[in-house]
Amino acid sequence: MTVNIFEKIKIVFEDEDMLVIDKPAGLVVHSDERTEELSLSDWLEVKYPDLKDIGRPHTLDNERYAPRYGMLHRIDRDTSGVLIIAKNIETFDYIHAQFLENKIEKEYIALVEGVVKEDGVINIPIGRSKVDPRKWTSGADIRNTKREAVTEYKVIEIKNNKTLLQVFPKTGRTHQIRVHLLFLGYPIIGDKRYNEKSVATRMFLHAKSISFLNKNGEMVKYETEIPKEFLDF
Repeated sequence: MTVNIFEKIKIVFEDEDMLVIDKPAGLVVHSDERTEELSLSDWLEVKYPDLKDIGRPHTLDNERYAPRYGMLHRIDRDTSGVLIIAKNIETFDYIHAQFLENKIEKEYIALVEGVVKEDGVINIPIGRSKVDPRKWTSGADIRNTKREAVTEYKVIEIKNNKTLLQVFPKTGRTHQIRVHLLFLGYPIIGDKRYNEKSVATRMFLHAKSISFLNKNGEMVKYETEIPKEFLDF
């Protein structure tokens, strides 16, 4: 990864209350502090240093804390797409409450292995894997707590034994879409953690849009373009 990763960040919307960006695949939201890998936090530290204390500190996987810089949610390093950043604590608390109440509507685009014949809903709990603590699972090997997880999906196109899907997570569990689609037998192409045999150069999961209530009580929707490689399969 090079500094040029920052040049791939696109600003979708910005006003005095929030910043909405299109995060490129390959950019981690928070560094694990064990490497010199650049993160979205680093970009915000340079571009928006006043946001450092907006939102409660985020707990990393290594149990350390990192400034949140107003980020209301995360998407995985290898997932691209829309991400909301609050510019003040009032906006952070208002939108964060909608996340907690599952009132945020999110749409993803996923390209998966195999032929998905019809639309559907996956309502299967998710938890940490006993076999590999780095992974989440919907199988019988959940280590401790099972968390409710619901994912709706719709078929867009089928070609070359691959299926392009619209995906609507109704809950916000870690790796939810990746784990649920794997459970159905349709792993995401390029997912190095859950589809190790895939040789694709990126993970084909993109956060296309997000909808929520703004401070005036109006439903707003912010969208990103589907990456070209998703459509050229």
